[in-house]
Amino acid sequence: MKKRPEEFATIKLKKGDIHVLIVGGGQGGLAILNIFKRCQDLIYIDRIVDLDSNAPAIEAARAYNIPTSTSTESSIAEFDGDIIIDVTGHTSVSAIIQKWKKRPNIEVISGNSARLLFDIVCHYYKDRGTIQAQNFRLDLLDSMLDISLKLESHNHASDILQHAIHGIHSSLLARKSLAFILNEDECQSFGILDTSIPEKMPPEFASELQHRFQDFDQRDTQHQHFELLKPAITVPLINHQFEVAMPLFNENTLIAVLLMQLDGNISKDEKKLLTVAATHLRLTLKALAGHQRLEAEAIHDVLTNSYNRRYFDSRLEQEVARIKRLPDGQLSCMFFDLDHFKPINDLHGHQIGDKVLQAVVDKIQHALRNYDTLARFGGDEFVALLPFDEGAPKGIPEKIGQRILKSIQSIRITEAPSVNITVSIGLATLNAEQLIDGMRLVQLADEALYKAKKQGRNCVHALSIEED
Repeated sequence: MKKRPEEFATIKLKKGDIHVLIVGGGQGGLAILNIFKRCQDLIYIDRIVDLDSNAPAIEAARAYNIPTSTSTESSIAEFDGDIIIDVTGHTSVSAIIQKWKKRPNIEVISGNSARLLFDIVCHYYKDRGTIQAQNFRLDLLDSMLDISLKLESHNHASDILQHAIHGIHSSLLARKSLAFILNEDECQSFGILDTSIPEKMPPEFASELQHRFQDFDQRDTQHQHFELLKPAITVPLINHQFEVAMPLFNENTLIAVLLMQLDGNISKDEKKLLTVAATHLRLTLKALAGHQRLEAEAIHDVLTNSYNRRYFDSRLEQEVARIKRLPDGQLSCMFFDLDHFKPINDLHGHQIGDKVLQAVVDKIQHALRNYDTLARFGGDEFVALLPFDEGAPKGIPEKIGQRILKSIQSIRITEAPSVNITVSIGLATLNAEQLIDGMRLVQLADEALYKAKKQGRNCVHALSIEED
């Protein structure tokens, strides 16, 4: 059925609708083959013919699994497709084509028409490729901008990398992409795949990645941003292979690996995009590490690495508000003061005094739970918050204090073995109803500390709820 003229511009061809026979395997045939391979969604190349079995287009066709032949006459005679493209320029070939055209609707393109066709299609795909490359760059820039905005909100490296793998995947039109975050023996995984992705990979795979890329950052770092893997990496549990890797380092430590699988050979533009993405990610992760370091320094005591007074005040306010919402909640506060610390400094020097403070903090930290908060209050005074969401079992805060006392008594400083270290501990505990404000709890613990000192030091004085 004939189509109306106004419908011509909207004709949709299905894959393989146009069948083509290319006659001539020289540079002209190779050029037509390379162009038509980009149109494989429309064009099906039935065969390439040339008398020379080693002609450039013949060898390329073999690589693409396209049938080839050295018999011009039999190939034309057997062809029952749509278009014969003759790039030989030989009149004898034209005569054979006319002789064996089986159907009147087989088109023949040869001579200047073939050269014109090549030029038109080549320019079209060059323009389309340029536009596509620019779109890829814009997509990647958008993705990099989003990653930078993630950095502003002080996210973890995993948040940034999850965002990055999706952006790079879509920008490069990757078939599949995975990202792995390495943390000691753990290997967290996520990405874009047509099968489910386990949250964690086996430790052996983390070791394999460490070994594979252990010297990556020591190579030509000015130009090396990604690696084309030979052999490809096979990821366990999902059994997929990946041929492109982007290792990411924090200083000399491998912290993450991005793996991708692209279609076909990687183009020059794709290599540029990978380089841009890798460079931006490295700078982003370096900036994130800087942010995290500054944040840690802002809330930690430089000498002992315990929290500082500013962080403690903030944490106290949060814990009080939280405990007040719990009907059985209780909050304990411990005040620590080193006994006779000034003589230690005066007799042995501040360097030994610093070692004493560090050792005391280490012992207290080990005795506390991971959700308790220890801070340096000033000088040789420390304070700790111990929340109990369902009420403190009878005597537990005191037992923790006694355990800390014994642990600190066991401290020995190698450079000053004669130094004996003890602390006085004041303890106060309030329930949700009694917690008017956090400073009241701290004051009660301070009062309890004063009583511990009056009792002879090296002891725990617990101020009970009833005393308050």
